[in-house]
Amino acid sequence: MQRFTQPGPIPFLPLAVRRARWLLLLATLVTACAQTSPTTSLNGTWDFAFAADAPAADRLARFYETGFQGGGFQPTPVPSNWSLLGFEEPIYARPRQAGEGFYVRRFQAPENLTGKRVLLHFGGVWVSAEVWLNGTPLGRHDSGFTEFAYDVTRALKPGAENRLAVRVRQVTKDSMLDTNDDWSLGGIYRDVWLETMPAAAYIDRVETSTTFDAQFRDADLNVRVLVSGTQQAPYELRAILTGPDGKETQRTTLAVPAHRGTARDTLLTMHAYAPQRWTAETPNLYRLTVELAQGGNVTHARTSAVGFRQVSTAGGVFRINGQAVKLRGVCRHDEHPDVGRATRREHWLEDLRLMKAANINMVRTSHYPPAEGFIDLADEMGMYVMDEVPMGFGGEFGDDPSFMESGLRRAQETIQRDRNHPSVIIWSIGNEDPFTAMHLASIRLVKGSDPTRPVLMPWRADDFLPPEVDILAPHYRAPSNLDQLAARSNRVVITTEYTHAYGEDGFGGLEESWRALTTHPSGAGGAIWMWQDQGLTRTRTGANGQPEKYLQIVLDGWDGIVGAALGQIAISLNGARGHRHGGDKQYRRNGDAD
Repeated sequence: MQRFTQPGPIPFLPLAVRRARWLLLLATLVTACAQTSPTTSLNGTWDFAFAADAPAADRLARFYETGFQGGGFQPTPVPSNWSLLGFEEPIYARPRQAGEGFYVRRFQAPENLTGKRVLLHFGGVWVSAEVWLNGTPLGRHDSGFTEFAYDVTRALKPGAENRLAVRVRQVTKDSMLDTNDDWSLGGIYRDVWLETMPAAAYIDRVETSTTFDAQFRDADLNVRVLVSGTQQAPYELRAILTGPDGKETQRTTLAVPAHRGTARDTLLTMHAYAPQRWTAETPNLYRLTVELAQGGNVTHARTSAVGFRQVSTAGGVFRINGQAVKLRGVCRHDEHPDVGRATRREHWLEDLRLMKAANINMVRTSHYPPAEGFIDLADEMGMYVMDEVPMGFGGEFGDDPSFMESGLRRAQETIQRDRNHPSVIIWSIGNEDPFTAMHLASIRLVKGSDPTRPVLMPWRADDFLPPEVDILAPHYRAPSNLDQLAARSNRVVITTEYTHAYGEDGFGGLEESWRALTTHPSGAGGAIWMWQDQGLTRTRTGANGQPEKYLQIVLDGWDGIVGAALGQIAISLNGARGHRHGGDKQYRRNGDAD
């Protein structure tokens, strides 16, 4: 791996007023996006057929073939969850039997794709996606909460109509790893898009991290650039950094010789003198654009946000940029009553604004990575994120070697997408699982890929946990137990669930628990279960014959709701989405704890 260091000061300018700052940042982002890989959204209206049982699915099994007849396809929006569109009753927790969805999307591909490489991306499909393009099988992805992609260069028809087909299953062997104490909602529920880049030489990925000096004044921006391609010639790598005010602060160029037949990973280090730091209270974002240039022309570029932020657990104290921090957190499912898991920007904004108003500074993404747009906003608005690798109810099978690949896939796909986000400060592995061989392998994969962030396992606070586990994460301990644990621990202690807001039951004693934990240096705070009740808005025919929304109140069930398997579709014990966790008063009283 080649290393290049660029010395010299960066003339950072003072932070402008907030409105001007975001306008300039937006202008910078628009300019940078114009240089990056062109993308084509495939969101919109797809043809969809629902198969309620195995015989119906068998009749649709060859739906991916051109000229397939029948099947009862009808127009359906993507992204969406089909149960919220009336095709199936929503299923809670583990589906034993569930229907399948068959999707078809016809689209026109660009004409001039000579010398181009084209990737087909899926932001999220629950729980299993088998994909064909123009009848060519692309593969099958069995992980319901992580992003995935296929190289479709050979299968795509330039300048012609293309036919994309996706079969979505809800019951597979691996589906246990994507099933939680929550709704199981099938469908293509996140974005679908095409990305185009030059085939001869392209930037496969850019990875960034920041490291401060001992005084936490100056910092290094570490950039790793992986360049791949088919017929590579010499090229230049250009790294351009712009500040929070939208103005360029540094530009670095490195000449790279040809490396035919293999990829090349290059490390560049840019020294920053007294950069504006990123924290939840001061979310100062820089913008890094890495360009690949040949013959003086930029042929490919990638852009990402950069926050000068460093996390440490040294000495058993949780620190951000050298300062001890107490995390006032909540657990959040990435779902909304009206759209299920097909959440959009307005939903993410609503949650983050309400959280910040309640003095919350951390979100645990229970129990899977959310839509990336939520984390983008956490970067911009200032919110610490504990990003969770999904293992669902499958964590209990971690000693079965046949699940090893499934666990490692989820770990890799989670960190690959989210590693450049400054808001992500902790990797969380599974939920309330035993410690198994699969968990150990996943933790080592995460720590080996990203040693800059600490790792924890929710619910596990055992002294015997391996050294790769940086943080102990007990659940629902009595205040006296939290006090004893934090007093003797040489690792950071964060209780990833310390009170259970089950409707109006099981919630309270926050002040005592918080004080017991955070009076000790190792006690770094915790998260309330959970941010909001897990509910779905339903529609029925009213007395006037018109559709109307309604809330069905159910007084039993898990986490305030009950599943369709019992014949009742739930909203929540408290009804509408407005029931928040109720810990805002306690977090306000302890707002100066960090």
